Amino acid sequence: MKFIGKRLNIVIMKHFNKMMTLLLPVFILLVAGVSVNAQPLNGTYTVYGTSPNYSSLSAAISDLNSRGVSPVTFKIRRYMDQYQYLCR
Repeated sequence: MKFIGKRLNIVIMKHFNKMMTLLLPVFILLVAGVSVNAQPLNGTYTVYGTSPNYSSLSAAISDLNSRGVSPVTFKIRRYMDQYQYLCR
């Protein structure tokens, strides 16, 4: 019975080692891809208005927090909510 248990452990470890050798390069590529795409914001971006870079100020701040800080200017255009327009 002990022989079967040891043999089973050896088979499991062989499969585990093979799986790790196959998955490790994939994991490294995923980590490298995330770090390459995580460029900090740089330049001038618009918030609100016609064809903005960000539809809300909270979306701009969230992107700034997740991607990092570099020289960035946010131009906040005049915001006209649909309900404000109907009330006037």
